[in-house]
Amino acid sequence: MRRHSQFLEDLYLPYKPKRRTRATVAKEKGLEPLAQKIFEQGDFDVSLEAEKYIDEEKKVLSKEEALGGARDIYR
Repeated sequence: MRRHSQFLEDLYLPYKPKRRTRATVAKEKGLEPLAQKIFEQGDFDVSLEAEKYIDEEKKVLSKEEALGGARDIYR
């Protein structure tokens, strides 16, 4: 019986939902370009750039949330 259940688990594995991390959630909110820009350390105002990512539909309600999500991606 054990072999059969392990076989089914292995068969289902590619279709099993992946664990949602804070980084995954931030990427789903579209914050990856902001994270990349911060990571590259270019010459720009981080606060002004973060304001561009405020979006109620994506549930990014402030620049602080945008910056927090960007940090989660590169942790």
